[in-house]
Amino acid sequence: MKYQVTVAATAILEVELAADWYLSRAPIVAQQFVTSFAHVLNSLEEYPLRGNTLEAGSRYRQVRIPSFPYLAIYTVNAESVTVLAVAHERRQPLYWLGR
Repeated sequence: MKYQVTVAATAILEVELAADWYLSRAPIVAQQFVTSFAHVLNSLEEYPLRGNTLEAGSRYRQVRIPSFPYLAIYTVNAESVTVLAVAHERRQPLYWLGR
């Protein structure tokens, strides 16, 4: 069964901001970031439980965006996945809580 993956507007903005930052330094890296994020989304369709829970009993899961210091933070429901944030691993931990 494939899960429906939705990306929240705030998470889309975070991807765009990160891609813009990479674009200002190395355009090819910006494209690699966007491609890596797309691969994460595709994998969540098939394997929504692949990410680690943030703590025992938490509804939030996280999966690393390969080759980059960013995490996709998401929740899983009966047939869907919602990506709530795309957060840098070392900046403002848990700022996205409450989304």
